[in-house]
Amino acid sequence: MCLAKDRYIQTLLNKASVLEKQKAKQQDVNNALQMQIDEFKIHEVTQRYADETEGAVHQVTQKPTLEKIRRLERENEELELELLDIRVHEDRQKREAEKSLISPNSNIIALKARERKKNTDADFVYEEVKKKTKIGKELFIDVDDLKSQEDERQKMKLRKLKANAEVAKLLSRESWMAIETLWNTADISTEVWSSKDELMHATAHDIQTLLFESALSTRSIDAYMNILMQQHGDQQPTFILETQPAKSFVFPSFFVRKLIADYINSDSKSSAGKGIENTVHIERCSPKQPDGFVECGVVVISLMKQYLMNQERSKVISIEECRKTRAEMILAFLSYQSKSSTSKVPQPVQKLKQIAESSKALKPQSKQYQLRRLLYEVGCAMDVLPDRTEEMLRCSTHLSSYSMTLLSRFLAVISVNIVIACYICMAMKEPSDKHEPDPAFLASAKASLSQKPNEAEDSSQTRQKEE
Repeated sequence: MCLAKDRYIQTLLNKASVLEKQKAKQQDVNNALQMQIDEFKIHEVTQRYADETEGAVHQVTQKPTLEKIRRLERENEELELELLDIRVHEDRQKREAEKSLISPNSNIIALKARERKKNTDADFVYEEVKKKTKIGKELFIDVDDLKSQEDERQKMKLRKLKANAEVAKLLSRESWMAIETLWNTADISTEVWSSKDELMHATAHDIQTLLFESALSTRSIDAYMNILMQQHGDQQPTFILETQPAKSFVFPSFFVRKLIADYINSDSKSSAGKGIENTVHIERCSPKQPDGFVECGVVVISLMKQYLMNQERSKVISIEECRKTRAEMILAFLSYQSKSSTSKVPQPVQKLKQIAESSKALKPQSKQYQLRRLLYEVGCAMDVLPDRTEEMLRCSTHLSSYSMTLLSRFLAVISVNIVIACYICMAMKEPSDKHEPDPAFLASAKASLSQKPNEAEDSSQTRQKEE
């Protein structure tokens, strides 16, 4: 019982002390509030006095006080800038002093300590140091180097033909024979077809991409569209884009992107920035291609053909249809003749070109090919086609290998001596008021013309030995 009373008394004492502390805090708060009230009353009194005397005091003291404050602020800023410059200068001096105390690298110390060779001879001359100069472009062209470069270019040949290719199975026998002939005589850059204005063309590389089912180029797409436009020029296509001035274009190269947008269901309905006024309306039911089968160029060609021929578009383009389109493009490039304008080339030159074209069917290693090539060069140099040339070429097919060799050597000698004959003609055509041609020069030229090939080779070799 006593312990319980003591605890109760202790709790009451604690509560009393807490109440006294709270009372003291409340008293402090009341005192602070009273002080604020007194300050507010004093402020009201001073403010009332300032309001009463503001007019006279403001008119007398405002202007000079503001000017003085501004002047003092400017002086303070200038002093701060000067102090800042002094601190920066002191810091720089300290850093330079610290750098001078740093010891140099060990390699630099070793170089400075190395003994130098001293030469006291007055007649000593230092040797010239050969500077390495960059080799620029050569002024003279090496013929052998040119031949090697041509050989390297000829190495870029076409891929080996495969008769069992899927596209090759769709071609006729005549088309396949034409491709084999092209593969024997052409390289990658050989033109197979060209347009009337020669702005568009197709090469043997395009035939290769069509045959081996590779990605088509824009060049081949434009070339095939040019052929289609010439074949179906009388039809009015349903899909035409008009430009200013009044010209109608059916899928030239920079309009192909519209068909690709149509193929991938693009929402871009207008072609801004291309000078096209009319809006292109694209239907949502575009054809689809199978997964993992990339034939965008062939699909674009199919769409062009359907639009141009006013056909209904198919919703699905299969692999077989794409291969059929490739075969049709190959056949068009090989068989279609463009409506080219009549050339103004002289008749002899046209015959020479026909001979050169007929020689393309032969292999470069054969004697007939070399003979026809020499005939072409001789005829071009003389600008005259000898009579009965075609008959001679037909007869040359029945000659033996030895006779063909002799004939080719004879033509080679003629092609070399033609240059000397041209110089003789130039010398004989000089005006009469100038000096006469040198008789020694004419005699040597005539002797070289009448000289046999073996004798000419011997004389050239002896001349080289004498030099």
